[in-house]
Amino acid sequence: EQEQRDFTFTLAPHVDVWVPFARRALVTTSVTTDLVYYQTYASERSFNPDVKVRGDLFLNRITLFAEPRWLRSRQRMNYEIDARAQREERTLRGGVNVRIFPKLSIELAGSQAELAFDAEETFNDTSLQETLNRETRIVSATVRHQTTPYTTIAVRADRATDRFEFSPLRDSDSNRVMAGVEFNPRALISGTGYVGVRRFTPTDEALEGFSGLAANATLGYTLLGSTRFLFTADRDVTYSYERAQPYYVVDGYGLMVRRRLIGRTDITGGVQRHKYTYRDLVVAGIPGAELNRVDVTRTWLATFGYRFGDSTRLGFGAFYRERHSNSSRFRDYEGFRFASTIDYGF
Repeated sequence: EQEQRDFTFTLAPHVDVWVPFARRALVTTSVTTDLVYYQTYASERSFNPDVKVRGDLFLNRITLFAEPRWLRSRQRMNYEIDARAQREERTLRGGVNVRIFPKLSIELAGSQAELAFDAEETFNDTSLQETLNRETRIVSATVRHQTTPYTTIAVRADRATDRFEFSPLRDSDSNRVMAGVEFNPRALISGTGYVGVRRFTPTDEALEGFSGLAANATLGYTLLGSTRFLFTADRDVTYSYERAQPYYVVDGYGLMVRRRLIGRTDITGGVQRHKYTYRDLVVAGIPGAELNRVDVTRTWLATFGYRFGDSTRLGFGAFYRERHSNSSRFRDYEGFRFASTIDYGF
């Protein structure tokens, strides 16, 4: 398909509300709603609500928590599916955190998540409902030790099961163990970083499993109060919409730098790279398989911003993105996107 040009506008109001109850409980609600407007392609206009609620009950050394979330969106799910496909996600997570010692705690949690695409949504002539609708259940245990007021080290183990509504050949069980560090947002280095191993085991022998390195990191650093660095990294297994290539191993990293200039102006530059190594389903009668498929995406961005007061920023930016594949079924593409943004907080 050829790229189409259009003028688009997105309004994304966000509200966080905290409600304490007699120092024994806390309810946090977060609501985000993307209002997306397309001038020419009216069918792409959308309303994308995302509602998250967390409730905590404090009982001395024990904290009970529950986190429901509901999302209905047409925003692009990831870099692989370049289509605004309508989907709904429902998640419920809950558990208990026990403070064994003043600086040592253990968290036991469980979650259930459902992903459902609308029946008419397709990409490259593939039904997204058929290949991606699934239910995921996860049980996890995390041990944390606070080494300093700003630094916590952690070890996490989890087991996940994925069950597909229309494609049971994709069903799998996973075990993952990761060690990491968590930094306070006000520390010199902020964010989290985890690295470990994952064993991904499909329930059907027609699909090869995966066992190897897994990692996830989002780390920020501020230099001399005026330059902000943000580093991201990700290596994991992700399901694909492709019938004959049900999942891929993603290796990604990115770096973004924001520099405050004279007065209220700032400039931001960044780069992201993702590599997708696909795994094939060996089943007779399923067309389209192409062994050893590898796709690579790269994104460069640059923005210029001006601040009005402490809570409003007006930005103008350009994005250049390219994707290359060694598969003959997909054409390489590249192109620019230009955008302006207004951020306002109160």
